[in-house]
Amino acid sequence: MYRTLLFIFAAIAVILGLLIGVFNAQRVELDIFWVQLDWPLGLLIVLAFVIGLLAGILALYVVRVWPMRMTIRNLRKIAPPAPPAVSRQEQKIFDSDV
Repeated sequence: MYRTLLFIFAAIAVILGLLIGVFNAQRVELDIFWVQLDWPLGLLIVLAFVIGLLAGILALYVVRVWPMRMTIRNLRKIAPPAPPAVSRQEQKIFDSDV
């Protein structure tokens, strides 16, 4: 099931990428500081999307995930260790002794 959904998602991403590339095939000049690029507009659109996606994931990690991990690490240092879990078989043995 998971592989099927992953395949469908990948196929949709490839089709969208091809559509963006086909409908935006004209070449544009992009000046970034001292570098001048002459690339297709579709490629620049997809590249901007990927850079924005990665920046958003990084921002989410820094703002939400990293502080939560630090809190968990600090709580593990403070909290006493949990008692070992009792299996069902051990529980039956304890119940039968009573």
